[in-house]
Amino acid sequence: MSVQSTRKTDLMVRIVFRGIQYEIPENLTVIQALEHAGHVLTRGCGCRGGVCGACVMAFRMPDDHRLHVGLACQTVAVNGMDIQQLLYFPATHRGADLSRLKPRLSDLLSIHPEVAKCLGCYTCTKSCPQDIQVGEAMAAVLREDWEVAYQISFECIMCGMCTSRCPAELSPHQILMVVRRLYGRDILPMPEYLNQRLEEIRNGVFNDELQELRTMDNEAIRERFQRYLEQSNVGPPKAPGKAGEEDIHRGERRDRGDDE
Repeated sequence: MSVQSTRKTDLMVRIVFRGIQYEIPENLTVIQALEHAGHVLTRGCGCRGGVCGACVMAFRMPDDHRLHVGLACQTVAVNGMDIQQLLYFPATHRGADLSRLKPRLSDLLSIHPEVAKCLGCYTCTKSCPQDIQVGEAMAAVLREDWEVAYQISFECIMCGMCTSRCPAELSPHQILMVVRRLYGRDILPMPEYLNQRLEEIRNGVFNDELQELRTMDNEAIRERFQRYLEQSNVGPPKAPGKAGEEDIHRGERRDRGDDE
């Protein structure tokens, strides 16, 4: 990484990154602050939207003994912050043939025998930058309630912060990824509309439309997609088990008998 001098403004804050102090404008995220300070980020920088988990970091604040965690793309840099980016944690089940496993605890223990060492301390929950109840998901795994484990951990971004803090040296994010894959493959029912759509794709129903899209420029594709959203009233995707506002209203109407 190269480091260049920063241009002072009226409102500046001081941060420390890897032992070096920088003055940067306030109200920047940590990633923006580091780039403003002259760092050229080629690692630990991905989607910038809080989804990929690549920019997980730990930091301390003045006069505070606690170790804080967060995503550099989502955390605002504040005065006195002492920052360190974290590394990738290698998978402990690398090379395991998941196709031979079934969604049951005995099979999970065959590739992750350390699961049984979970202390139930919930340090993983406290360290999660997504506020996922990781400890609850791990407890669900141990009692073989995989549906609960699947739903709780669905929005995991695989940053590995839980692994970095686990006193039993487990890798909850990797363990729960295996749980989600096995549950989704063998237990979660495949939606009928998905089977129908896959069959349509195999039969070439959308070949002409796909060919047309290949000839369109980016702006035309954006406009077409926007029209599709407006016409179909499609909202952002929801995680399993989480009701959207329309779902809630629909349930209220059903309870009143309005839908009949």
